[in-house]
Amino acid sequence: MFIKKPAVLFTIFAAFLVVSCSTPQSEIVVAKYGDKEIKMAEFEKAYTKNAGSAEKAKTDSISQYSRFLDLFVTFKMRLGEADSKGYAELPEVKKELVDYKRKVGASYIIEKEMIDPAIRDMYERRKKEFRVSHIMIRPDSADSPAPKKLAQSILDSIKSGRAFEEFVAAYSQDEYSKLTGGDIYYFTSGMVIPEFEDAVVKTKAGDVYPEIVTTRFGYHIIKVTEIRDRVPQVRASHILIDYTTEDGNQDTAAALAKIKEIQKMLKEGKSFEELARQYSEDFGTRDQGGDLNFFERRYMEKPFDEAAFNLKKGEVSDIVQTVYGYHLIKVTDIKPMPSFDEEKENLKRLYRQLRYPNEYAALQKNLLAKYGYAIDPAVENELASLCADTVTINAHYMKMDWRDQIKDKVLFTVSTTEQITVDSLMNFLSKRYEFLQRPINKALIEEGVNRLASELILEVDALYLDQRNEEFAGLMNDYKNGVFIFRLLEEEIWNKIKPDSLTLLAHYEKTKDNYRWNDRVQYMEIYSKSDSLINVYYEQLKAGVPFDTLALKYTERQGQRSKSGKTGLVEVSSSNPAKVAYSLSKEGDYSAPFKDEQGQCIVMLVKKDPSRIKTFEEAKPDVMGSYQDQETKRLEDEYAGYLINKYKPEYFYENLKYAYKTDTK
Repeated sequence: MFIKKPAVLFTIFAAFLVVSCSTPQSEIVVAKYGDKEIKMAEFEKAYTKNAGSAEKAKTDSISQYSRFLDLFVTFKMRLGEADSKGYAELPEVKKELVDYKRKVGASYIIEKEMIDPAIRDMYERRKKEFRVSHIMIRPDSADSPAPKKLAQSILDSIKSGRAFEEFVAAYSQDEYSKLTGGDIYYFTSGMVIPEFEDAVVKTKAGDVYPEIVTTRFGYHIIKVTEIRDRVPQVRASHILIDYTTEDGNQDTAAALAKIKEIQKMLKEGKSFEELARQYSEDFGTRDQGGDLNFFERRYMEKPFDEAAFNLKKGEVSDIVQTVYGYHLIKVTDIKPMPSFDEEKENLKRLYRQLRYPNEYAALQKNLLAKYGYAIDPAVENELASLCADTVTINAHYMKMDWRDQIKDKVLFTVSTTEQITVDSLMNFLSKRYEFLQRPINKALIEEGVNRLASELILEVDALYLDQRNEEFAGLMNDYKNGVFIFRLLEEEIWNKIKPDSLTLLAHYEKTKDNYRWNDRVQYMEIYSKSDSLINVYYEQLKAGVPFDTLALKYTERQGQRSKSGKTGLVEVSSSNPAKVAYSLSKEGDYSAPFKDEQGQCIVMLVKKDPSRIKTFEEAKPDVMGSYQDQETKRLEDEYAGYLINKYKPEYFYENLKYAYKTDTK
């Protein structure tokens, strides 16, 4: 026993070494080029982007991975060449990248940093619905502080223990809701103005929001009476008994008695749908067993809505009274909450309607403060004084003698690097119709400055976006790589293809069998939708009336009458009339009437052009394309050889079996 211990210890030690020295999956090298390595993490990131998703990428084969690795190594070698040529330092490339970052970044900030988080928050909020009551005090005509003070005193009284409902009847100026204790019924996110909604979602069921909420309608004291999981839509059927009798009188007692009889039959096991077909007085739905299809909250009258949304699937309500009569309601289906992706476009629509304008303005205001926006009052006053309410942007400013003394002065700065001159502002405003005919004064200058500054500030912020947003940094890197590769290929391949006429002619002679016309025909046609008329025209042809005379006068094919029904050379296989024309023996022969599409035709042969090789002039566009393809491939192969010779790439295809795997043993 004792003498076996060293062997056991050695085995354990060796296993420890294997485990300790194994390369992490992400660090496995799949290729080398020059002094660079491509590791698994980089390969997987690139492949996933190309495949569209990690889930899709994981299902692909080793041979697919291998083909992509070949392309990826070529891509990386090309980028290495772009780097060695110093493309990143070229002024025109720098400008293109900055311009792209500004424009795309500004849109990205709005979409990804403002809209996307907001609609995701809205989606989460819409999983709940809130029943709310409120007391509303309207502003007075003088916009005095008195209405808000009254609202505050009511809120203070409620906080001290007085009943919310006590003040609704006495003070609320929402005449609709005060009749029901201030109840404005159920709603979810995206259905009311943002200030009101934001207060509601911060309040627990049964509580009163602790502050006065100001909206464009007035001052609100808000009480949340219920919070529940939202049911987006229900599908319901109903049986309606109208109050109106056969003689046109209203008899609620008779209607109630009748609905009770139907309810009794339901409880005895009769089919709801059959009873609806037999007794319901909603003649729009009775033949469908009372089916109302799916509907959302607040779509139906309140008593009906409340009953329907409190039922489970398959349940039938008690008797419900509305202005239309008495109802029995059966919920036949309930829609679940849609996924975020399913709801995304609707969420965007709601957000843009309710929140976007104010939140966009707030974003601009915050960014202007962040980057140190400032207007130079001296330059502003000088411009306003020179214009003196008599100069307009479109016609006068550019022609003024004093323009040279002010055009290059900095009117405002958006950031330390973004300085806007007077001329820059005027050029901006001259492209906006609403400013063109207005006289330039201080008010217009400030309005124009605010407009331009608000647009520029997002572009300024975009210049720093890649520093805080990894996704955008990746987008910019992809665009930069694309610019570099395009420039490299343009320089090394495309600009080197400059064929002259002799070169193209020589290429044509070598490849002319590739440029052939199929059988073609030129013909004239008389077309009519009337069988009897086409026969009349045919008799006139036989009587000696010229074909072109009849075609010019009678053919009904759209666009052909002015051409006397004459076509250009067309492929015989292109239409039935072309086939018939090509079958005629000699030029000038015409056919008997035959059916085509929705009418009848007679055709006359003008010219046959049997299949042949195209002349050089006829084939020139095709020859040019063929030559460019040939030369592009030749130059690409030469350049690929140059890259291989320079970078000497190595491919470790066997390591691709570890792609998207966690276990590398």
